[in-house]
Amino acid sequence: MDDIVGRDDTTATRAGLPESGPRPYAPFLLDAGYEGTLDSGEFRQRFARLHARLIDQVMGLGIAFMFLPLALVPLVLFLFARDNEYLVASAAIATVVIPFSAVGLWFWSGSLRSYLRLRRLALEGELVQGRLLMARRIRESVGESEDGFIIAVEVEYRAATSAGVRVEGTKTHRRDDLLNAELPEPGTPVYVLVLDAATHALL
Repeated sequence: MDDIVGRDDTTATRAGLPESGPRPYAPFLLDAGYEGTLDSGEFRQRFARLHARLIDQVMGLGIAFMFLPLALVPLVLFLFARDNEYLVASAAIATVVIPFSAVGLWFWSGSLRSYLRLRRLALEGELVQGRLLMARRIRESVGESEDGFIIAVEVEYRAATSAGVRVEGTKTHRRDDLLNAELPEPGTPVYVLVLDAATHALL
């Protein structure tokens, strides 16, 4: 396990603008897929595709209510057969299904708030240049690899917007190409998308 630890207190600059003083390191992209997308603004579409997918919210809402129709089946049968047993069965199923759906809806509402926040970050966030504070390799457990683990790079970063909002965070991303390569040093420039002090992401 390779660890590189350090701190840098320089204020970040808005992406694309020159910074005073020496800049010994080229900017580091934790997700190499953003390469070539920063100047065109395509990085916003990529971020939204990766982190703010509408289909996930639709599926989550569907899961929350997937069992609700079960309570309607006996009710429909009651309307045709006029047998009170169907009405009792519908009520019994509803007492189980409705609380389950309510819990599912509560979880989904949290997911929806996160989706809307990340969507705003993708579309309205300010792209700024910050500084890498630390980079290290870590092992993550996943089912898709042969041995059950992958090597990822974890980065701690700091940045500031043009309005003076300062943010710090940590992000991890799989980087097979950095398995045996030298990791970026503390102070290396990084790109950070910032909406506010609580909502930001390293690219």
